[in-house]
Amino acid sequence: MFADRVILASRRTGVPVELSIYGVALSSPWQTCGVDWSALPALDGLIVTGSHPKRLDVGQEPAVPVVEEIIGAAGDDVPVMFSCQSAHIALSLLHGIRRVRLPRKRHGVFEHQNTAPGHPLGLALPARAPVPHSRWNAVPATGLERAGLRVVLGGPGDDWHLATSPDGLDRVFLQGHCEYPADMLLREYRRDVRRHLQDADALVEVPENYFHAESERRLRSRPPQHARPAEAEAVFGQLDGEIGTLGPRSPWDAAADTFFADWTRMLAARIAARADADLGTSGTLK
Repeated sequence: MFADRVILASRRTGVPVELSIYGVALSSPWQTCGVDWSALPALDGLIVTGSHPKRLDVGQEPAVPVVEEIIGAAGDDVPVMFSCQSAHIALSLLHGIRRVRLPRKRHGVFEHQNTAPGHPLGLALPARAPVPHSRWNAVPATGLERAGLRVVLGGPGDDWHLATSPDGLDRVFLQGHCEYPADMLLREYRRDVRRHLQDADALVEVPENYFHAESERRLRSRPPQHARPAEAEAVFGQLDGEIGTLGPRSPWDAAADTFFADWTRMLAARIAARADADLGTSGTLK
C-alpha cells in the first residue's frame, strides 16, 4: 500500500524512485529478520510499517528490537517514516511516550485539522483532512508536544494522525492509515465479521464515516450474530454478499496523495542539498 502511494507520488512529482521492500519476521532476532542492514544506511528514505499489537505494554511488543535497530542504523542520515504500531514503538523508544488502550476500537474515517499550515508537510494540505484509522491504542498528542514534536494533523481532542521531528523530515510519525486503498476498511470489516460469526467474543465494529449514511445505518441496525460452526461460513456468505453492495467512500485520497508527494519532494531536496555539498549522491531516491 505504501509502495503504491510512493510510486504515484514519483509520477506526480517527476522525482525518480527506486524501491526496496523488506518482509520483516518480527518473531526472529533483528539480525535475521529480513532487513538488509548493510544497505539501510545508504537509503535516502525509509518507511517502517506497522503490525497487529501483541502486548498491552508497547515496550513488550515483539517488534521492539527490530524498530530499535532501525533507529540506530538510520541515525541522522536516513529520514524514517514510522506508521501505526511502529510509530508507537518509535515514540516510546525515542521519547519515552507510552501508548494507551482505547475504550473502543477507533475504526473508520475521521477528520483532522491542519494544525501546522506552515510546516513543509502541511503547506499543501487542506485545513481539514479525513484519515482512516483502525486501532485499539493511541499516543496522546499532548505527549508529542511535550517532547518537542510537531503535530501537523491533529484532533479531535487529544488525537492526531501526522507528527514529525522538529526539523520536519528526520522522523515522521503516522498514527492513522492514509496509505489505505479505498476498500481496505471494508476488507477489515469483512474479516472481523467472519471472526465474530465463529467466536462471539471477537468484537466487530462498523467503520465510522466510511460507508454512505444509509449503508452505515443498515449495518448498525442488523449486527451480525454468532453462528454455530457448521453454519458460520454460509451465514458469512450471505452477509458478505450484502456488505459488498454498500459502496465505501475514500475521501482521504486527495490529502494522502498530497502528503506523499510533498514527502517525496522533501527527500529529493535533501538529496540535492547533499549533492551541492559534494557528497556524490544521485538524483534517484532509494
